[in-house]
Formats: sequence, structure tokens, C-alpha cells
Amino acid sequence: MNIDTESPENQSVLRYLRQVKGADAPESASPESLPNVYLATKTHPEVGARLWEDLGGMLPADCRWIVCGAPALVHPRTGTLFGVALGTQYCLRLEPEGLEQARADGARTAIRWTDGQELDLERELGAGWVFGGYRDGEADWCSAAFRALEVAP
Repeated sequence: MNIDTESPENQSVLRYLRQVKGADAPESASPESLPNVYLATKTHPEVGARLWEDLGGMLPADCRWIVCGAPALVHPRTGTLFGVALGTQYCLRLEPEGLEQARADGARTAIRWTDGQELDLERELGAGWVFGGYRDGEADWCSAAFRALEVAP
């Protein structure tokens, strides 16, 4: 598996991750390539486990990957990102129906970090991204995103 660095769907996400993770972070790597992967990626272990084990574990294929030093969900056929862990938060790229449901369930698209900086997912990552919140529907929403990417050109 590998990330499609040329895909327009990945451009904003990659630009943001490169900016916040720095040049030292591995651009594309398997989770097995790093010892103690959550500490190495500066991701809270519960956040990484939620993204990779809880949500990723429900998908029909292994989508776990490290992108620009961050744990991510990447479609194995298209190389498109649809989930990423950022420290103490995880973000999901959802299909329109899942996005509507997530927003109705209180999912946010912007947060203020403890250092006072704000992250607006629509501005930085692109349309369809929300912050995860350990919601019951997230596994279904990730499955729908996976299926949509499966039929993507």
C-alpha cells in the first residue's frame, strides 16, 4: 500500500501534515516500520487505537498506514486518505450522508488546541472532514467512505 501523493483529494491533507509534522516525519510507511508506533508518531495511544483498531478493524481490508508521520487510514487500492490521527484527536473524511449524520450528532469541523491555535478541517484538509468523537456511527461512516473509494476511478 502507498499514499497517492498526486491525487487531488490528498493534496490539502498532505500539505497540512507536512507543515505540522515536519521534514523528519516519514512521508509513507507501514505501521510495522516503527517501534512503538503511537509514541513515534506523537499520537495518544487511545486515539491511534480508535482510528486503526476500532474503526480500521471494521473495514474489509487493512487501511492502516503512516502518512507524513501520522497514523492514517488509506484506501489500499486508490491510496486516498480517509482518516488521520493528530496527537489527541482523530479526523475522518466522510461521504455526504455520513457527514450529515456526523454533524447532526455533534461532530465538529474546527477545534482550538491547548496552545490557542485553531484547526479548521474544511480550510486545512478539505471538504468532508470532521473530528472523530467516539460516536456509535463512526464505523458505519468509515465503511461507507471505504466503499465509495473502492469504486473511485
